[in-house]
Amino acid sequence: MYEGAFNGVYNEGSIEVKLYRSPDGGKPVFGHFLEDGSYLNFRGEMNEDELQGQILLPLEGTIAGKLSADGKSLSGTYKFTLPPFDHGTWQARKE
Repeated sequence: MYEGAFNGVYNEGSIEVKLYRSPDGGKPVFGHFLEDGSYLNFRGEMNEDELQGQILLPLEGTIAGKLSADGKSLSGTYKFTLPPFDHGTWQARKE
């Protein structure tokens, strides 16, 4: 699991990212943003060292990121496609 922080125009808080390896060779990713006790989940897929994912309801959006060469950290961007249309960056380290 990777833990860290996200910072946007309107929101900031912590982020948790979990990477998995599926039997078929895929690398699914699940995680959530946490702000003031509220969770916002996301899911995606790692393709080599690149993360592409979707932020789930109630604030839909996208999340993207990159795994460091040593595998110890992830960092990237996010964007909500529903109000308040927040966008920003995030970073997380392997715990």
